[in-house]
Amino acid sequence: EPVSFKEDCLKRLQSGRNLLIFPEGTRSNPDGLKPFKKGAASLIVSSTCKVQILTIKCIPPILMKNQKWYDVPSSIAVLSIRAQDTLDRAVATGGEDKLIKAQVNVNNYLWNYIDSCL
Repeated sequence: EPVSFKEDCLKRLQSGRNLLIFPEGTRSNPDGLKPFKKGAASLIVSSTCKVQILTIKCIPPILMKNQKWYDVPSSIAVLSIRAQDTLDRAVATGGEDKLIKAQVNVNNYLWNYIDSCL
């Protein structure tokens, strides 16, 4: 199933459609970013589409990992989505040609980049 999902995503990207991917694969912990799953990096390495990095912040935090959906803060939550840099594949992959190493490099690059923005 994961291979067909990846193929479906690549077809959508090749047809000019957009994908929004959350590389952690789940809601965030209050302690910071969790390690990223490999799916986003796999799509980035396997495609040639433009990758726009986005960061999302919510003050005060809501819907965090292990937080009940009905546990609402006393003040109104403000959600901000900020467009960061466009991903430079050569920098993110570290110039690596081997698929697995390129994916690991992209994951590490994205994690460090997004962590520095938050």
